[in-house]
Amino acid sequence: MKTWIALLKGVNVGGNNKLPMAQLRLLLESNGFHEVRTYIQSGNVIFRHQQSDRVNLAQSISEIIAAHFGFKPSVVLLTNEELAAAIEQQPFSDLSIEKDAKVLHFFFFDAAPTNVNQARLAASLHQSERLLVVGSVAYFHTPNGFGKSKLGAKMESVFGAPCTARNWTTVDAILRLVAGESAN
Repeated sequence: MKTWIALLKGVNVGGNNKLPMAQLRLLLESNGFHEVRTYIQSGNVIFRHQQSDRVNLAQSISEIIAAHFGFKPSVVLLTNEELAAAIEQQPFSDLSIEKDAKVLHFFFFDAAPTNVNQARLAASLHQSERLLVVGSVAYFHTPNGFGKSKLGAKMESVFGAPCTARNWTTVDAILRLVAGESAN
């Protein structure tokens, strides 16, 4: 069995798409998922499954949630190696997790984005912000805060592909949970 990390997009945000993590764990376990764990309420799920087809497995998770909770979130699936690589490849050498974990965001795409709207990107990126794409991860540094960024909410339309974001704190905590360490 393979260990997977599912990053669900847009759950438990602003009172929308409510998805209790305890219920999600039980639901996935009753549908053949093993050792299901969640991290915080924003749709981070670690599990083991015999399925190795990423696309089918992501679709299954989305459909299971739709059948029981009435909405169908998009799901990005990663292996623990891919999540570790995302942290290792973090391109901003002047940043540290100790001081910048809340202002560096990892946008995870299913595949490397190839349809970037450069004009929209230039119009949305504030001069204090930095954005670099490495493979299927866009690293977005927002020193003034993510909530003040114009680009954060436009990422999918700028890149022409669905994605989901997590800050560095969350990505690090998920990786620790996969490794069996405490997330705190």
